[in-house]
Amino acid sequence: MLSLSMLQPKCPTWQLCYMFCSCVATQARLRSLFPPEYMQPIDEGLPSYLQWAFACVRSRALQLGPQAFGMVPFVDIANHAADPNSDIRGVQATAGSNSSSDSQAKQQQAYVELIALKDVMAGQEVTISYSGLAGYTNQRFMAQYGFVPSQGNMADRLELSVPDSLQGATLRMSYLEETLGSSLILQAAQGKNPYIFAALKSLPITADDAQPTAATASAASAPGADSIASEAISVDSSSADSDNVARGMGLTATKQEKELATALLQQIEAEVETCSTSLREDEELLQQLQQLAAAAAADEAAGTDVRLQAAVRYRVERKRLLQACKVLLALVIRD
Repeated sequence: MLSLSMLQPKCPTWQLCYMFCSCVATQARLRSLFPPEYMQPIDEGLPSYLQWAFACVRSRALQLGPQAFGMVPFVDIANHAADPNSDIRGVQATAGSNSSSDSQAKQQQAYVELIALKDVMAGQEVTISYSGLAGYTNQRFMAQYGFVPSQGNMADRLELSVPDSLQGATLRMSYLEETLGSSLILQAAQGKNPYIFAALKSLPITADDAQPTAATASAASAPGADSIASEAISVDSSSADSDNVARGMGLTATKQEKELATALLQQIEAEVETCSTSLREDEELLQQLQQLAAAAAADEAAGTDVRLQAAVRYRVERKRLLQACKVLLALVIRD
């Protein structure tokens, strides 16, 4: 039987120092703006009233215009969905007619509407998008709302830098398309493989004039492409150093592309090395935490701290994206 005490040693650490440092910086900024007594915790393990209020405003205020935000009761309890069935709309105030006989003489007050984007069945949850069409990175989701989307986020990104010695260097999209197969690229663009899409958007890639060879059309059915597509789609804890890495069917990586891919891969591996658990271990840990929460809910007992689940899920999603980037870069290096 699992217990929280058995899982505790692996839970508290973020393992991703940039996220922790960002949180610390925010708290330091609050301390610099307000008297010390405002930052006293409500109780042990809890935030101060100021921190609680700050989190409420940051996570529940709705953007109603370019420079307009508002706290809207009832609407603010709607959960986020990548494909929401509803949306919010701010309606600005309008001036009424000067004629006293006009039925709309009074000024109409501004208000907020919750509107359906598609048919919503009785009993179905009403959802909205917290991030809009542009989307948010997982770092922003976690910092602002305390959760990250599961099973990938097309708007997530890795912060990778091109070395000074390779400034201006990029990876050719035509090469990656031929190596991966056009069908996998299309799946990523359609949102069917958000990890590969986010990985591609994280890398310095440019379109070029090279035309894919005839082999590209059959790339998705080639044995090598099947293995890399399966690995990239699942993005599990299998190593990117597998012998199943596919190679280009006609185009080849240039020396500069290989050097760039190697430099970027080193950055990714450096981040992975800072983590005390592997992707597989985090996936198993997350599953165990979810099982504990489900069991507690069934018994109407106190469950695990939801913050632990959120932290581990963030780690899982981050490591899956890192793994997807490793797969893509390994293709270039091993060509």
